[in-house]
Amino acid sequence: LLQEVGLVPEDSVPYLLPLLGGSATTEPLAHLEPAVLKERTFAVLQQVHLRTSQQQPLLLVVDNLHWIDPTSEAYLASLVDQLAGVPLLLLTTARPGYRPRWLDKSYATQLTLPPLTRAESAAVVGAVLPPARYDAALVPRILTRAAGNPLFLEELAHAVREREGLVSDTPIPETIQAVLAARIDRLPPEAKHLLYTAAVIGPEVPVSLLAAIAELPQDVLQRRLGYLQAAEFLSATRLVPVPAYTFKHVLTHEVAYGSLMQERRRTLHGRLVDVLEMLSEDRGADQLDRLAYHALHGERWDKALAYYRQAGARAFGQSAYREAVEYFEQARTALAHLPSDRPTMEQAIDLY
Repeated sequence: LLQEVGLVPEDSVPYLLPLLGGSATTEPLAHLEPAVLKERTFAVLQQVHLRTSQQQPLLLVVDNLHWIDPTSEAYLASLVDQLAGVPLLLLTTARPGYRPRWLDKSYATQLTLPPLTRAESAAVVGAVLPPARYDAALVPRILTRAAGNPLFLEELAHAVREREGLVSDTPIPETIQAVLAARIDRLPPEAKHLLYTAAVIGPEVPVSLLAAIAELPQDVLQRRLGYLQAAEFLSATRLVPVPAYTFKHVLTHEVAYGSLMQERRRTLHGRLVDVLEMLSEDRGADQLDRLAYHALHGERWDKALAYYRQAGARAFGQSAYREAVEYFEQARTALAHLPSDRPTMEQAIDLY
């Protein structure tokens, strides 16, 4: 890619490899101050995007901007500063309340997406419901309850499609969380158990991790994943290098995770720590995040402390100071559960 856009790979690769979790050496950068390293990394990324846009118009799409990490947010802001007159469109989505840094630019436009109209809502419901389940008296109640929210409409329609004996006065759940919980509860026990297990891994579910903690034969695992995909709880989103599924929506993940008994969650998180340590020879940023998160929620306090400290040190070294603070705060949380001895006190002082 660097060659295609006219950049010298030997000069640019060292700045990009750490972002990709690469294990290649970055010795040429070892002497740089973190702030300088961050600035030059941003500059390389900007050149990749801007030069690509000169070859053909470029569209960058970032969904759910309200969840962006501070360093990525800073990079996008630095890129927007360069976009006047450039054939590059940055398209982002965010929930109400989040305000991007660049909205004051003359070339930035914000669009508010209104709720679906009643006709559009009816079209969504009609696309999900087979004619045999399309009760003329029930659909208006679905449209009223969903109030134009596409996800609510779709999930209510799925609930109607899956349930038997529905009539026009059947109670309709008050919230989308209640709809999702009811749909999950109606799954066959084996599919429900796999969905709960996947929820512990996170919104994105690498099949290798799921196979390791679900302890199912490969054919059985694939069959149950196919069932959850057909029921539109999971979607296959990546085939290489590691096949992965994602939850259809973050709310689907949250409801499935919240439905699992706390002790079972703790056990699965702990098992994930063991599996990740066995599978992950390279402890890149992503793996450190995973290990630290699962150690904390699996109540492996000593490992949570170690991994969050490593993640914090890595973030600090890349001038990602807000992320570093968050990691060190989590390390202090883990530290509070360890014995109050001298080594613990010394680590507390280091963290402060």
